[in-house]
Amino acid sequence: MAINNLYISTPKYRWDLAKNKILDKGNLDKVLNDPIINDYCTSISDITTQNLQKVCKASQVIHLVDIDLDTVSKQDFEGHDQYSYGRLFYELIKVKHKVQNFDFINKFNLDRFNSLLGSRCTDDPVLWTLGCSFTIGEGVNFNERYGYLLGEKLNLPEITLSRSGASLSYAADQLLRSDVRSGDIVVWGLTTIQRFEISKDWELEPKTTVMYPSLPKHMRYWSLDFFDSTTNITLSIHKILQVMNFCSKIGAKLYLVNLLDEAWILPVLKDYEFYLDLTKTFPIEEHLGTYLDTGTDETHPGPLTHKWYAEQIYNFIKEK
Repeated sequence: MAINNLYISTPKYRWDLAKNKILDKGNLDKVLNDPIINDYCTSISDITTQNLQKVCKASQVIHLVDIDLDTVSKQDFEGHDQYSYGRLFYELIKVKHKVQNFDFINKFNLDRFNSLLGSRCTDDPVLWTLGCSFTIGEGVNFNERYGYLLGEKLNLPEITLSRSGASLSYAADQLLRSDVRSGDIVVWGLTTIQRFEISKDWELEPKTTVMYPSLPKHMRYWSLDFFDSTTNITLSIHKILQVMNFCSKIGAKLYLVNLLDEAWILPVLKDYEFYLDLTKTFPIEEHLGTYLDTGTDETHPGPLTHKWYAEQIYNFIKEK
């Protein structure tokens, strides 16, 4: 072992140079060949990812200073890459017995990423609803939402996987990871294609293109052109196809209901037997639907519109 205690922190951390010896790629070989063992301080940028393995192996004890999952996730907002931290944790796990202040890694596993907006609480058939603010019911009471009303009409408990601003990808992901079973009914309130998610503190936050310019510069990973590109349209339609395939395989009854999109959803899904379009009834003015009424926010559909949605979907399900 060429290093006694190795202290690793972020590139922004300021060591007391009068008390600490700095290890970097410039003096690394000299330190590793030095017969005298010392303590050193460093960061990933000082030693570079290429040298992480040899440094971890050469250290007797490794201390993390101001590095945890929260500080790492914030690196996105400061324009730093996450590959280097992934490489660091990759090497530290291999020498975990040496590492101090590393208990947080035990909670960094699949469970941290497997959050769902709703869960099953019965073995009997249920109604799953998924979508965006229209389905979660912004501007109306919970029991005024079309999903709640539809559940009453069908005499099924409703589990909603909806979230304001959610993209098609987000909705599909929620359903594909849920405990959907044969005999269940799934109603997907389809939204516009031009939506996306950003990870914050290892959780996905739905965003719309209207919000895009206000994001930190380093988190604008795409150009605005991407969201209306054939690539994004194709990827979004593939998400719908994945849900269709999933429900078909397990024997759940899927109904795709377009509540918001006024572009590509209708042309693509017009021939699908279980597709219902509830946008064409209302006139479109400057890309904003006009509804029977609006909710308390004066933007989203109100109670009368949700009641109409529930009736139309219920009749469609019975017809099919």
